[in-house]
Amino acid sequence: MDYSKLLQTVLDIAEEMLVAGAEVNRVEDSIERMISAYDCPFERVNVFIITTNIQTTFEDPDGNIIIVMLNTATDKKDLSLQIDEQSVKMALPPKSLQTIVISK
Repeated sequence: MDYSKLLQTVLDIAEEMLVAGAEVNRVEDSIERMISAYDCPFERVNVFIITTNIQTTFEDPDGNIIIVMLNTATDKKDLSLQIDEQSVKMALPPKSLQTIVISK
């Protein structure tokens, strides 16, 4: 199974749920349920949503951390990612999907 495509589809569905007026906690719960329904091999799944950003973080069986972010806004979003003492600044273009893999 192409888990990357599955994650993109799940985030697209989540975006449509938000546009249709679904509550944020309902969308977060739905993402977790959709991912578990397809038996994804992820050790941990965390979902964080605000109205212009959907962020999902996974730990794969090899211990890699995968962060998938969807900017649903029509403007770019500047953000900073920090893990321990390392940090990275980046910009998420409007209406874009960004995947970050942090190798173990």
